[in-house]
Amino acid sequence: SLYRTRTWLRANRNRRSLLCLPWYPDTLKDRLGTDKYRPDDVSAMKRRRRPKKLPLIECIRLTKQMLTAIEAIHRAGVIHRDLKPGNVLLSTKADPLAPEKSVGLGDVRIADFGLCLHPDLRLTRERGWLGTEAYMSPEQRRSTAKVDHKTDIYAVGVIFHRMYTGALPKARRALPDDAPDGLADWLASMVANDPDDRPETAAEAELDLIAALKA
Repeated sequence: SLYRTRTWLRANRNRRSLLCLPWYPDTLKDRLGTDKYRPDDVSAMKRRRRPKKLPLIECIRLTKQMLTAIEAIHRAGVIHRDLKPGNVLLSTKADPLAPEKSVGLGDVRIADFGLCLHPDLRLTRERGWLGTEAYMSPEQRRSTAKVDHKTDIYAVGVIFHRMYTGALPKARRALPDDAPDGLADWLASMVANDPDDRPETAAEAELDLIAALKA
C-alpha cells in the first residue's frame, strides 16, 4: 500500500540506493497505443490510442536498454514482476532545430517497483498472483511469490513482440517477412513457457539478441 511504501521510505531515507527521478512525460505505452482491441474498433479510436508498432532498429535499441537495466536490477537482488510498456519511461530527445520541442524516442528508465520482489522489502501480498496478465510469465500467473528473475526476461520478450508486430504474442501474429533469420528463435526463447528454456540472465539475452541479428 502507499502508506506502507512511505513508511519504508522514511525508515530507509538514509540509504544511498534511493533515487528521486525527474518527471518523464513519455512512456513506451504512449508510443504503442492500446494493446487490446478488435480490428473493427480501430477506426473509431483516437489516433493516440490506436495500436502501433515500431521500426526494428528502434525495437532493438530499446530492448537492449531494457535488458541492461533489468540485469542491474537482478544483480541487486530485485525482481520487478510488472514489466510492461507503461512502466518503461522514455527520456526525451531535443530537436537541434527546435530545442523547445521534444521529439523521438529517448532512453529507457524502468519504473514502478510496487510489485517488486526483494528479501528485505515486502510491499505486496504473497498469495495468488499480481501483475499485468498480458505481460506475465506462466509461472507468475500461478504464483506471484514463486518466481525468479526469468519472469522479467519473459516480460521483455512480450514487450519486444508488441513493439515489433503491433500485437501481443497470444495474437499469434507472424514476424515481418524481412525479420532477421535468427530473430524468431531468439524471441521464442524469451517467451518460452518453461523458464529453463529462457536465457539464464538478461545479459545473456542481450548477447543472444546481438547474435540473432548477425545470423
